[in-house]
Amino acid sequence: MTDVVLPIATGVLSVLGFLCAVACYSLRGFSRSRLEEICRRRGREARFGVILREHERVLLAVELCLAIVAVLLVASWMAWWRLIPPLPGVAASGAALAARF
Repeated sequence: MTDVVLPIATGVLSVLGFLCAVACYSLRGFSRSRLEEICRRRGREARFGVILREHERVLLAVELCLAIVAVLLVASWMAWWRLIPPLPGVAASGAALAARF
């Protein structure tokens, strides 16, 4: 079972890590003056203030998610490549599970 789950988990975590990294980059580097211009043009000046107040908390949350995903990705990769031993009582592969029966 782990022969199938670990590559899938590694792939999913890689995609999540990429999305979190793009979100962090976007939240750190967006142009405040351009955003203010867009909000003013659309008649939503109050929205600009809300975005400025909340973007720090959102950035912190996305960075936390990125850190968690990075740790899980490294653990998944290490388990997939058998750089860490499997947990006791957990079959290391489908072949080992089949050999028990």
